[in-house]
Amino acid sequence: MRDSAGRPRGPQRRPGRRRAQRRTLARLTLPRVHTRTLRAVCGGAVAGFVALTLAAMWRYPGGTWWDRRTRGYSLWQNFLCDLFHRRALNGRDNATSATLATAGALSMLVAMCAFFVLVARTAPSSRAARVARTVGVASCALGVAIPLTPSDRHRAAHLAVMLGISVPALVSLGAAAWVTMRGRSRVAAGFAALTAVCATLDALAYALATQTRVLDLALAPVQRLAMLSMLGWISAVLATSPRDEG
Repeated sequence: MRDSAGRPRGPQRRPGRRRAQRRTLARLTLPRVHTRTLRAVCGGAVAGFVALTLAAMWRYPGGTWWDRRTRGYSLWQNFLCDLFHRRALNGRDNATSATLATAGALSMLVAMCAFFVLVARTAPSSRAARVARTVGVASCALGVAIPLTPSDRHRAAHLAVMLGISVPALVSLGAAAWVTMRGRSRVAAGFAALTAVCATLDALAYALATQTRVLDLALAPVQRLAMLSMLGWISAVLATSPRDEG
């Protein structure tokens, strides 16, 4: 039906109706986590990752993909994923190391979730910050599948997970690095840039290593450098991020 002016009749929308609906939905969502809580979770989870991973490396019996007779864990020839194997590459039992490494990896994923939210809060109006938070948390949720599908028992699934998660992981790291590099901390910006570069090289080397073994020897050192720069980036953000923001 139309009125005398020819305009369609119907319920008129009030100007503030959508805003009121958004406020109602906001009340139904989970409460905002305090920044101090995020800092504590991130720092504690990183410490747990470092402790558990070092313990897993210490307990690793030995063996690499190039020489299965080696003893102990090699920082430059073993991959982090080798620690998830129930049997080490030299054939000996590795159940204790695998359990420690799996717990460490899950702890790091918790730290990364908190980290992406912390980075996003340094530039709340930035589109890159929203991408870092949303895609970063989603990537961490998907990353749970990595330690739960070790390549010794689920090789095809492990490769699929690693390759599938690489795109959202690189997107979130790139967005978080952009936000950090536009911040005030030069140390954090340096670690952010180094992590983004190393993570990209790591993903490319891993993708090519599934087709050829030419880059296999370079993959483990690049992976190690990416992890160390990531730990430096997280530490720098924790040291410089606001402490009292709600």
